Amino acid sequence: MVRTLTSTAIVRVTPTRRKSWTVRLADFLDTLHTLMTTSMRISNAKARRELGWAPTVPTYREGIPLVTKASR
Repeated sequence: MVRTLTSTAIVRVTPTRRKSWTVRLADFLDTLHTLMTTSMRISNAKARRELGWAPTVPTYREGIPLVTKASR
């Protein structure tokens, strides 16, 4: 809390409790950058082994057109 002295009285100035939209946007962009640049390699070997599961397409690159076509 900051107090300032004016000619008539001391005015109490409280900081805003909510972040401004620019700070929230910067936080979001920082998080998005981290998600997009961090390697998150995973394996489906356990699902294949224990559940007998198999993916419908061999690679994610082949699956992307199918997902975009289905979302239209």
